[in-house]
Amino acid sequence: MRMEFGYNRSRLWGSLFLGLAMSFGAFLLLFGLMSVDIYWSLGVWGLFSLFALVSLASPLMTSHALTGDALHIRYGVVLRTTIPVSNIASVEPTERRPLMEGVSFSVMGGAIYVTTEPRNLVAIRLKEGQRFPAALWKSADTIILSVSEPDRLVYELRKLLA
Repeated sequence: MRMEFGYNRSRLWGSLFLGLAMSFGAFLLLFGLMSVDIYWSLGVWGLFSLFALVSLASPLMTSHALTGDALHIRYGVVLRTTIPVSNIASVEPTERRPLMEGVSFSVMGGAIYVTTEPRNLVAIRLKEGQRFPAALWKSADTIILSVSEPDRLVYELRKLLA
């Protein structure tokens, strides 16, 4: 059994276009304001553009997945982690909003946010904290996810926890 849980991608398109526009602006800045070689400018711009394209476009192609024994959280190449169902204490819809979208974390609390919008949020509380490389290896005992179908995710996880 494998169930996919997507997230809203409409805001990700704006981030992608903004990132590419910034990339082009960096090229113009490198080439126009500084007297550097065109090939060097194109090389730096190409690397920056490739990084922006991969990190900003990859969330458009991933989704979270629930298998019989684990929740797989995916946010492009930025975050790929697995939470064993045996480590999940509870799951519930929440209104606890992050300060920013994407992958972020609470500095003072033990929460990590994987969100693409400030609604359709699900709070997953863990029995034991887990470290997340995408959040500077911060240990978190709560994960806040945005998913397109939060009620379905809550229902399916609670069914596995019962």
